[in-house]
Amino acid sequence: MTIEVTAKKVDDAINQGLAQLGVTLDRVTVEVVEQGGLFRKAKVRLTLDVEEKTDDAKKTAKAETEQKPDKPAKSDKSDRAEKPEKAEKPDGAAKQKSDAPAKQSAKAPAQKPDGVKPAGKKQAVKPAAERATDAQEKPVSKPRALRDEDKAAAAKALEFVKGIVVKMGFDDATVEVGDNPEKINITAPQGDDSLIIGRHGETLSALAYLAETGARAEKCHINVTVDCNGYRDRRAASLTAMARRRADECATKRRRIKLEPMERADRRTIHNALTDDDRITTASEGKEPHRYIVIYPKNNRD
Repeated sequence: MTIEVTAKKVDDAINQGLAQLGVTLDRVTVEVVEQGGLFRKAKVRLTLDVEEKTDDAKKTAKAETEQKPDKPAKSDKSDRAEKPEKAEKPDGAAKQKSDAPAKQSAKAPAQKPDGVKPAGKKQAVKPAAERATDAQEKPVSKPRALRDEDKAAAAKALEFVKGIVVKMGFDDATVEVGDNPEKINITAPQGDDSLIIGRHGETLSALAYLAETGARAEKCHINVTVDCNGYRDRRAASLTAMARRRADECATKRRRIKLEPMERADRRTIHNALTDDDRITTASEGKEPHRYIVIYPKNNRD
């Protein structure tokens, strides 16, 4: 099922389309038809992924119904073949005993290949689960070594974020860093964290961008990441699950999958999640702030 929605902004059109379909964002494919402008509205096209699964289910159901009428025909033939055997009473019970093992031996080899083939088909789905467990068991990467100038810039970035959080009115929030001086963690009470995080982490990304801009003005290169109450980990887990589903769809259907526009940190998460998948490749396309990721089948990028 595909619908087209128009609104003032792209995000508003996507939210309206999701409300009409009654599904979440990871169940649809979003295509931006028009970005919108001063005198025109934005237009997006949402395609529901469930339709393809229901079509496959209908095809399998039809195949099963077409196979069912064949069974009674076989039983009729077997009944007709068994009637002459019952009429041959003078031959004795010896013939019936000799015929029984012959029938069992004829049926036995026919059942073995039927039990082996479905097992081979089910095993083809296991590599995706194995890749998911392997990704979870990977060790956490250590923070990179910083120069003294970069460490001083990271300390200034921390003080900058502290000042901004206080000016925003969140006096109860705690701003600190852990083992990685480039990652700033904000601990805020419940109710305040949603205002600090923003929609899809937009406020956190803005704080990180301003902190990096101040460091680069002093000719220092640091990658600042701002997190609040573990939001980045939750967001990365949901993006990783969505990316693996899209990768399976791309490898199965052998066609490119275009994801929705997202910020740099989210794009980096998806690239890292699909790095070990030998079936597909990923690439970022478009221009900011509408830059998006496209998943291509391996050896079929055209």
